[in-house]
Formats: sequence, structure tokens, C-alpha cells
Amino acid sequence: IKKFDTVGTLKNKKRSGRKPLLDQRQCRQILGVVAKNPSASPVKIALESKNTIGKQVSSSTIRRRLKEADFKTYVVRKTIEITPTNKTKRLRFALEYVKKPLDFWFNILWTDESAFQYQGSYSKHFMHLKNNQKHLAAQPTNRFGGGTVMFWGCLSYYGFGGLVPIEGTLNQNGY
Repeated sequence: IKKFDTVGTLKNKKRSGRKPLLDQRQCRQILGVVAKNPSASPVKIALESKNTIGKQVSSSTIRRRLKEADFKTYVVRKTIEITPTNKTKRLRFALEYVKKPLDFWFNILWTDESAFQYQGSYSKHFMHLKNNQKHLAAQPTNRFGGGTVMFWGCLSYYGFGGLVPIEGTLNQNGY
């Protein structure tokens, strides 16, 4: 009754709560570690926090600080590296054929063979990046490795051809 008379409500006042474990400087140090190595997991950063900021913190604290700093976790997409020489050849080819008339493409058959890995690492890799850095989340890969199966396929102006499994290697006689 006394509380209601003085405050006007029976609800408890908001308390100040526990002081933050990390000050702003230590938060910036953690963000610096993430900026240098975006693929480091919060668990790894937490384990190294004693050396980095002089204080042991949990991985949950690291995740909260990353979230407060607008970092998001992205799955790293896999990309195939293209050499500068190959980029030049591709561009030259595209510029040569871009102006060809439609009836030119009626007689073109595109063929390719590719090996696909059926054993190996399918694990996802994560990176902590800000929204405007999402394009950096790429992991170079090797297309061929481990157990593989090879297929040959074709397409033309008229549509797709069949997909043919290839035993062994494909040479000029196999085509």
C-alpha cells in the first residue's frame, strides 16, 4: 500500500542490471579479430580471448557482440577458380559470337563432360561478415577429387540431349 501511494503502481522499477563484461575497447578488439579472420568460429575466438583481450569470455558473448555490430553468419559458397588466361579466352569467344544471327545457332551442338565427386567433404563453412561484405563469403574448390563419376551431355537450339555416364576416361575415340 505504501509503495502504491508513493509510486502510483505495484510494478517493480526497472533495475540497472549487471554491468557489461566487456568494455567498448575490448568489443572493438574482438571485432578486429573477426575482421582479420571472418571464418573463425565464436568458440575459437572465445578460447583465444584470454590472449586477445586479457579476459576469458564465452562463445555466447562473442555471438552477442557480433550481432550488436551487425555481423551476420553466412554459409560460404563454393566457387571454381578461373585463371586470368581462361577469363581472357572466354571474353574473346563471347565477343566473337555475340552478333551472330539466330539461324547460325540452329547448327551448333554444345557438348561437355564433367566429373562429379560423390565422396568427400560436404560440410558447410561459415563466415561472420557485415551485410555489405556478403560477396566475400566464397570458398575456392577443386572440381575433381575423391571418388568421382563422369557424365557427358549436350544441348542445341532445339533443347537438351541425353546425359550419358562415362566409364573410364573420354578421349577422341569415345566421342
